[in-house]
Amino acid sequence: MSELITTDILSMGKHIQCVPIIHGRSIFAQEVRRLFLENSYQCIAVELPSSLYEGVSQAVEYLPFITAVVYKEGPEYCYVPVEPGEGIMEAIRLGIQERLPIEFIDLEVSTKSIKSPDLPDEYAIQKLGLKKYYQGVLPFLSFSSQGNTQDEREQWMAKQLRDLDERFEKVLFVCGMAHLEGIRRHFYAKTKPQKNQGKIAEKAQIYSVHPDGIYLLTGETPYLTYLYEKNRQSLDMKSFDKTDGLKELLLETRREYGRDFPEELEKLTPGSMQTMLTYLRNLCLIEHRLTPSMYDLVVAAQGIGGSGFGARTVEMAKFYPFIDPFTSYPTLRMGLDEGWMEGLGLNKMHNRFDIPEFSLKSIKLEKRPRKEKKEKWKKHWGDGQTDCSWPPEDEIIEKFTAHVRKKAMGLLGEDQARVEKFTSSMKDGLDMRETLRQWHTSEIYVKEIPAVKGEVGAVLFIFDSDYEKYPWRSTWLAEHDNESTLCFYATDYKEDTIGPGIGRAYYGGALFIYPPINIPDIWTNPRFQNIGTLEDTLVMAALRYSHSRYVAMVSTKKPTVNMKKMANEEGKHLVYIPLSNFSASTIRKLRKFHVLRGHHIRGFAQKYIR
Repeated sequence: MSELITTDILSMGKHIQCVPIIHGRSIFAQEVRRLFLENSYQCIAVELPSSLYEGVSQAVEYLPFITAVVYKEGPEYCYVPVEPGEGIMEAIRLGIQERLPIEFIDLEVSTKSIKSPDLPDEYAIQKLGLKKYYQGVLPFLSFSSQGNTQDEREQWMAKQLRDLDERFEKVLFVCGMAHLEGIRRHFYAKTKPQKNQGKIAEKAQIYSVHPDGIYLLTGETPYLTYLYEKNRQSLDMKSFDKTDGLKELLLETRREYGRDFPEELEKLTPGSMQTMLTYLRNLCLIEHRLTPSMYDLVVAAQGIGGSGFGARTVEMAKFYPFIDPFTSYPTLRMGLDEGWMEGLGLNKMHNRFDIPEFSLKSIKLEKRPRKEKKEKWKKHWGDGQTDCSWPPEDEIIEKFTAHVRKKAMGLLGEDQARVEKFTSSMKDGLDMRETLRQWHTSEIYVKEIPAVKGEVGAVLFIFDSDYEKYPWRSTWLAEHDNESTLCFYATDYKEDTIGPGIGRAYYGGALFIYPPINIPDIWTNPRFQNIGTLEDTLVMAALRYSHSRYVAMVSTKKPTVNMKKMANEEGKHLVYIPLSNFSASTIRKLRKFHVLRGHHIRGFAQKYIR
């Protein structure tokens, strides 16, 4: 017993170095690779029965293509996942490459009832190292009791390792983390195995795993497994960092999503992506983990980028590019606790490795329509229908224009403010600028803002002056008294259909006239022809049809000399408000609007408009 206590917990005997792993986690595969490259081993030993040697070795040589070695085990089938992120497969792969003896030393018994305990996040190994991590998780491991299957396996593996310790000068042993302490105990106690070796996998068959089910077989998400394999093949020998892999997954999702839906990139800015990472960090803190689960990743993606971006994140996480279309192996379609095997049909299946249990969580995601479907909707748009707007959007922008009118009136008052020395009243507040200017006089100056008579009639927005992007120009009359008359130039809604009879467009410029009046289309009205730019046309219409003397103009640029001249001729006054006074997210929401092919579309439009 004293020998057990004084021996390094990651070694046995004189020549055996151990790597306890959590199955399917790439960080342990990387640890196996690191130790192998740092040392000169004469033999590799792994936690697999010898009857699987031929099938597993052949499947490992087929990597990075993912396969499963399947054999009959009682009424069900058992499979061994052969994938790059599995530490045992990494050890076998390195042994084959270096032509070392590889020993499969596990007992030929079923492992169906054995489940791995829930352990702390393995990402801590990157900072602590494998030894300290293993020491920390030992209290969480449930050690086998005398006589059960796990104890019989540990006795057998201990005996095999004692033989290897005598035959080789340096052995690398890779096994599940829950088994190592039991194996070490029997190794030093020199326990005689209670069960003789049999043969359970006489007809093991290699199956090529269908891409749709790879995520049910790999310990990591398939895309992270791909990144680990990609890193493994690189020449710089740089360690693979899971958190960097998660960031790359999100950035690649953004690139793919932006390629299909470029208009969505405006809300997936670098700042939004940083917010998403902060949100992920907070989710990890809540769950006492160092890295997020797949569920957390999708929740964060949906929260920042919308349901469509969340759905695309799921697709990207499940993507594994190493697929052999010319494989000679039969196909296995993975399911939960079952699988469809080519030639054998649907059968119950279980994993030989004691992988950590996972819980299923549901999340509602709606995919954005692909280009092919949008083209189909576009063909069925048809003519002869009365186009209309989407009322919830109308309410939002009407409330905003009302806010702009109040802001414009406030600015008018500021422009007419009078400044005077403080005597007995602070009036409308301290005028800091004049007080500082007259500091040497020790006088305090206050301002008085007179009440402005009248109100703002029309509100004009100029979002973009690149007119080639906005071929659609129209004038919409109000449907009721609480809605403005609208004149605008925008993108073509028929070029961006998001549902049957639903098109999306973006304002380049828009004029809201309230109270509403019936006016002819300003874009075909001879009175407004040859005025100048599209902006000038909107300004002229605002000045002509505004019932009030004041017109609010929200734009990135101040009114031009020509615009001011038109205002003087019409007896009106342009109140300029910089577009930068409003947040970028607010502007994005205001610019986007939807066009429906008839009022009947309003009954189901909410299903497609987000």
